[in-house]
Amino acid sequence: MDRSSPLAQTRILHHPAISVALVLGVMIAAWIEAGVATFTWPATVTTAATSVVVVAVATFRRRSRHGRGSGGGKGGRNTRVEQLGPTSGAVRVTGTLAWVGVAAAFVGWELAELFRLPRSAHPTLSSLTQPYVGPGHYVARAAAFVAWAAIGWVLARR
Repeated sequence: MDRSSPLAQTRILHHPAISVALVLGVMIAAWIEAGVATFTWPATVTTAATSVVVVAVATFRRRSRHGRGSGGGKGGRNTRVEQLGPTSGAVRVTGTLAWVGVAAAFVGWELAELFRLPRSAHPTLSSLTQPYVGPGHYVARAAAFVAWAAIGWVLARR
């Protein structure tokens, strides 16, 4: 089989070594993130790079799982699509709109609390978690980063 064929690329993407590399990469990024000061360029770059890689791999795996972009199987038919069935566009739009609504409400709440004074009476989520995952709490910060990446993985695969 030609390595450039879509089916071969799908098999490579689902290879266990890719999963191991992704998990190790997230754990290394989490440890780096735990060691740098918050709201700095190193923290931003680590977070952005991890986000891009996790969402990209999850999205491509999801696409190949649903038969889009994976090429055909035996006789040009994709047996994975036949097993999973089609995904309803209406369900996808409704789910996306629901998550956009939740995200907008959360961001709106965070911004409202950020600008209300006194800050101690109106804390943001980041100021509430600061005593637990702030500077000096390396293991907790790394664990929170890994949990954040895992949640991103789950959401990107949907």
